[in-house]
Formats: sequence, structure tokens, C-alpha cells
Amino acid sequence: MRVGWARFTAPKIPASTERSPSRFCLHILLSKEKYVEAGSEVKIYAALGEKDKAFEWLGKGYEQRSWFLTYVKVEPTFDPLRSDPRFQDMLRRMNLEP
Repeated sequence: MRVGWARFTAPKIPASTERSPSRFCLHILLSKEKYVEAGSEVKIYAALGEKDKAFEWLGKGYEQRSWFLTYVKVEPTFDPLRSDPRFQDMLRRMNLEP
């Protein structure tokens, strides 16, 4: 399995079991020794329902001024995070209206 495939498919797969494809893809991404773009982890953790981890990586993306934050208000994979006050806080830090 190529990492490129995992990056775009994993957020669409429901995390119904501990051995889910999403967790497998996450393991592949995080086990690489090279730089991994924070947006991939945010999307996968959001899809898995692990909001704390998703916000941890969202913060890393903010610190890195990552390109994926350009779509933070419209990207559907951020939907599980929108109701959390930390998401609204992130929008304010980015000077975007919540």
C-alpha cells in the first residue's frame, strides 16, 4: 500500500474496530522517518473520533503554517471538530470568523 493512497482514503473509512484500515494507515504515516504533513494526521484522527489527537496535530499544522489550514472552514473532514470550542479558538487565531 502506498502512503499517498492512505492519506486520502483513510478519513473516509469508519473506525469501527481497533484493527481498522484507518489505524493501519495512521501507523504507516507515523512510522516514516521523513516529514509527514500534519493535515493527514488531523483528518485521520478526526475520522477516528480522537479529537484530542486531532487538535494536537491541528496545532502543529498551525505552528508550521501548513497549507491544509487554507481549507479549514470548508473541508468536510474537519466537520467532527467544528462543534469543539478548540476549533473556534483556532479559527480566531487564524483571524477567521468562527
